[in-house]
Amino acid sequence: MKNRYQDWPLRLDAYVTARLHRPFAWGTQDCCQFARGAVKTQTGADPAKGWGLRPYKAARGAIGQLARLGGLEKLPERAGMQPVPVLMARRGDLVLVPNETHPALGVVVGSKVAYPGKEGLIYVTLKMCTAAWRVGGKV
Repeated sequence: MKNRYQDWPLRLDAYVTARLHRPFAWGTQDCCQFARGAVKTQTGADPAKGWGLRPYKAARGAIGQLARLGGLEKLPERAGMQPVPVLMARRGDLVLVPNETHPALGVVVGSKVAYPGKEGLIYVTLKMCTAAWRVGGKV
């Protein structure tokens, strides 16, 4: 995994702010695309480069690709991110958020975690998360 840009906090803030009120949309504003964009914003590297992903616009397409890649929980490590204890996750890191329908990838933003929801980003506490991965750098 590539190291973060020196000004990654500013880049991450701008990225999250730009998506704050964007509603959930498969293939553009779902949890995988949100997390992917957050990593790319911080490091300049596309964490899914070379995975042979195809565009999708519905749950069926996303679920099929996730299954082929080993499941949602495997994506960060597949991209070269190191797992860390959840409570050691820090700003910009990825986390797994359980929610009412299915787990989601989220991004630590300050004292909260953000992930896409029906009407924009949803914020939860880090304590709710079940797994975490370090973005850009050593554990």
